[in-house]
Amino acid sequence: MSGDMLMIPKIRKVLLLALWLVSVAGASPPPAEIKPKPAPTPEQAAKIAKSQADPARPAKTLEWHDRYEMPWAIDLQQLEFRDAELKDSLLLFDKLARGLAEAGKWKKPAPAAYPYLSWNGGSDGFSRHYQGRWESGDADQHLLFVELVLHDKRRVIDYYNVSAMRKPANDWGVSWRMHLSKYRGGNSVGFNLSVTHPTLLPGDPVTRQAKGLNLTVGQQVFESSISGVRNSSLRVSSGGNKPIYELEQMQRTNLPLLWKSAESFRETVLQDFDAFEANVRQWEADGGLVARWEGGTSGGDPPRETPYKIKIPEGQRNELVKAALQQSAERRKLIETHYREMYAALLKSFPDFLKLLPYYAPAKESAVP
Repeated sequence: MSGDMLMIPKIRKVLLLALWLVSVAGASPPPAEIKPKPAPTPEQAAKIAKSQADPARPAKTLEWHDRYEMPWAIDLQQLEFRDAELKDSLLLFDKLARGLAEAGKWKKPAPAAYPYLSWNGGSDGFSRHYQGRWESGDADQHLLFVELVLHDKRRVIDYYNVSAMRKPANDWGVSWRMHLSKYRGGNSVGFNLSVTHPTLLPGDPVTRQAKGLNLTVGQQVFESSISGVRNSSLRVSSGGNKPIYELEQMQRTNLPLLWKSAESFRETVLQDFDAFEANVRQWEADGGLVARWEGGTSGGDPPRETPYKIKIPEGQRNELVKAALQQSAERRKLIETHYREMYAALLKSFPDFLKLLPYYAPAKESAVP
């Protein structure tokens, strides 16, 4: 058989394969044409141009953010607040913070207009978060913050947060955060306070995170998982089951007492330890019940069900009570020994705080809704 004859079967196979590929390609629809984005309306184009020309606009900004006619930096004087008290108190904090930073020649003072920090798109619409930030830049690591939120559909400031943190290398430091809001009829004030120390309260050696001692009223907490009982836990706090508005009212009441004197600071803080220890003993007297869940995590399969209470053996209960009271005793000792230094650290965090107390301390009207 000649060589040409031997090639015929191979040619036939190639032709058949080519015909099959053509038939498959013909059966498939052509790729869909990508529709061009609709051109912005004249109104949208004006907003985009204004946003892109703003010198405060961050370099890395999502394109669609420019369609919102919202500022990239805010001037407190130009904002609309829920009421005059909310605005006046924030303007005073800003003034005092700038004075402190200027007197101490801080390295990074906040600009006149607070810059954009982040955004959020929730059920209440698009919002932008702004922050005024002062940094000392020295060994004390002294920082002050103001945080505000402006909503696209609601251009009124309802609340703000202010914070101070001072963390010296070889002494007691303080971190506190406060919010003032006007969502309810009266002032709603929340205050959180913790102290730090480089050796007496060392940080986690693995994560290198600072370890603070929380001194917020209602927030002395003991937590533990229960050995031998899956999906169970114990949590006892000085706040018990009080609702948030009651805890906020307690925090608000404590504010002037914390700043009054070192002895007032000590007494006010230790009262919360009294409440914590009373709640621990009450938990024991009530039978030592702990929460248990059936199923895995809240998003697991099967999903976690509503927890129910179980009673643990007396031996375990006694050990947990002992551990909770031991934790409280150790923290009490730190406060009893160092409350003067802690109080001094609180004053250094914001020396002019007493000027703000008329806005934050209890007023005649009740904060309870």
